[in-house]
Amino acid sequence: MYRRSLILIDESEAAAVGLAEAIKVAKGLSGTIRLVTIIAELVMVAGFDAAVELATLMETLRLDGKKLLEDAVSTGRNAGVQVDAKVDESFGSHVGT
Repeated sequence: MYRRSLILIDESEAAAVGLAEAIKVAKGLSGTIRLVTIIAELVMVAGFDAAVELATLMETLRLDGKKLLEDAVSTGRNAGVQVDAKVDESFGSHVGT
């Protein structure tokens, strides 16, 4: 029961509470946690300048997502839980495809 948990994480308070609960459950059951954050392209590009700005924005989102996951992985591992993480990008497709 709940030996492996998949936890979607972002910068919200709800995600922080969910992570803390997942850590408690995983620790109590000697389980593992996989953390996932999603980067989704939600803006339309109109012209070259916008495309350049979009590229900068997406790189910032990637870096922020990576940092968010690194911090969350550290939190879990410091609590003695096995944790791994993945940044998933969704550009015109479903997440995970």
